[in-house]
Amino acid sequence: MAELDYDELQRLADAATEGPWKWTHEPGDDEGALRSSSEERYVLCANGLHTEGFIAVGVADAEFIAAARSAVPALLDRVRELESQKVCEHQNADYLRMMAERDAALSTIAKVEALHTSEGWPLPGGRESKEYCTRCNCRWPCPTIRALGSVPSTGEGNDG
Repeated sequence: MAELDYDELQRLADAATEGPWKWTHEPGDDEGALRSSSEERYVLCANGLHTEGFIAVGVADAEFIAAARSAVPALLDRVRELESQKVCEHQNADYLRMMAERDAALSTIAKVEALHTSEGWPLPGGRESKEYCTRCNCRWPCPTIRALGSVPSTGEGNDG
């Protein structure tokens, strides 16, 4: 991408006839004019468009027109570059937001898991003890822990 001399382009724009400009030319006509709509005056007059004619234009306007030929493509390149950076920044912001939401959800899951722990449940007659959730008083893993996917569901247990 060509480097732009913003100060020089601004100087040329400030010196040129105020815009917007409009090209007027009738099809088949040999004359045309570039007019300033804000000042109702000619910026450029052309005669002999289809032959070796002449063009009358002020020096400041001619310098601006000449500079615009190189500046406009460079400015378009710069605008595209900035727009692509803007897209990347939005994508990065979305990613950071999603990561923060994920971290918050994982933190909440860890807090819930900490409330639902298992202990042995002594059974009468010396039979083998069953584990139960200290929060729900249900067989381990309790419905909450199964819903979180923290412990594989065994299909057993009291879901109440």
